[in-house]
Amino acid sequence: SGENNLVVVVTTANTGLANNWNCYSDPNTVLIKDVMLDSKKPVLKLTLGEGGETPDPTPDPDPEPGDVCVVEFELIDSYGDGWNGATLTVEATDGTSQTLVLTNGKTANYTIEIAKFAHVVVTFNKGTYDSECSFNIRYQGGSDIHLSPKMQAGQDYTFEFDVDCTPKAPDAPVVKTTVTGQSTVLLTWDVVSGATSYNVYRGTEALATALTETSYTVEGLEAATEYCFFVTAFNEVGESEQGEACATTLNEGDVLVSIGEEAISMIAAPVYDAGPGPLYSLSQQIYTNEEIGLNAGVIKSIAFNQTAGNNNVRNITVYMQNVEKASYVDAYDWVAFSDADIVYQGEFNFGKAGDWVTIEFPNGFEYTGDNLLVSVYDATGTAFGYNYDICDKFSNSTINEWRGMFLTKQTELDLTNLSQYYGSKMNTGNYGTPPNYYYVNNIRLVVAAEEGETPTPSIAAPQNLVATV
Repeated sequence: SGENNLVVVVTTANTGLANNWNCYSDPNTVLIKDVMLDSKKPVLKLTLGEGGETPDPTPDPDPEPGDVCVVEFELIDSYGDGWNGATLTVEATDGTSQTLVLTNGKTANYTIEIAKFAHVVVTFNKGTYDSECSFNIRYQGGSDIHLSPKMQAGQDYTFEFDVDCTPKAPDAPVVKTTVTGQSTVLLTWDVVSGATSYNVYRGTEALATALTETSYTVEGLEAATEYCFFVTAFNEVGESEQGEACATTLNEGDVLVSIGEEAISMIAAPVYDAGPGPLYSLSQQIYTNEEIGLNAGVIKSIAFNQTAGNNNVRNITVYMQNVEKASYVDAYDWVAFSDADIVYQGEFNFGKAGDWVTIEFPNGFEYTGDNLLVSVYDATGTAFGYNYDICDKFSNSTINEWRGMFLTKQTELDLTNLSQYYGSKMNTGNYGTPPNYYYVNNIRLVVAAEEGETPTPSIAAPQNLVATV
């Protein structure tokens, strides 16, 4: 009616599927005739008509004769044995009709010329092992149209779009921040389709222009201060809207401890939510004094690096202990803990791929310079099946000792008697990359000194000593 806010509730089995609804109105209102969901960003496109009657749809612009766009289709199979009977059909209002197949291997690529402004319906037709299948659609030499998730087993999937390869400015970057000290913040963002360079701003001040990489470290900041930064993408057409991210630098006296630099993506820890539900999980990981590099301090938070996920909220309890234990000896060699070791308890959003997610400890943890044991119990009781685009995965680094263990059960665990449970090694296994290596999560700890002090760095023992007589 133009007088109130509009609430639109949409349910659909397939992302990107357009839905046409019959609507009624009186002469004093505007008729909403059509709603289209854009799967690439949260936008609802509403086609409006005159009140009181069903309007004729707005005609598409008439393309010039021979005015076509070259559309690229990339079919992907994560296992590498083809799509096992599944196909992708492409139907357009200009008469285009093709069926695309991936007979064998990991990828197949197709290019199709489609008339500009034609409406296209792309349908994934199920086969077997559909959860291995995904596809990407792009304009040749231009921007992404649709990057599909992996398919759901036994389900068809449809995506619709209107062809328009007219050059345009890029989309705004999605920016992430990582606080790396009291005076520095690292900005990162994903590659933006169609962008040739990036600009970084703080307020109206340009910190960097014409960057070709997708990261930038801001230096010279004040401790314990919140800053907001903006990143834009640029091409021959112009500059995008700003992507914004904010961060607060570390307090004076705080130290950031980073452990792990590799990017091995695994499911086991800190939470395990893949597979059939209900599901409960427990993980334990040992980090050595040498890795932490401090003799004492109060640990204020721990951060994990996501490699997959969908902003999943889990009901977790985090335990921390100072331990002399350096590694596990068998599958029942759990370290017992109690409620006195709890540093965090409650619901936590684990974010999505690329995020460093930080768990803040309300009361901190008194670190005494020993090895550090981190245990995480996930009592959510639900799981995401075998859809590895949705379940949580984290980055890890390889180690030489068995310092990580996990287990999953379909019933709640008895945390007072862990020795009854057989734990699985955190090991990459025969088919991992690299194969048969122990690993632990990459983590970041913020450590504060005791009041009036600073965290004390530990001094590593000399290595490779040679005696000369």
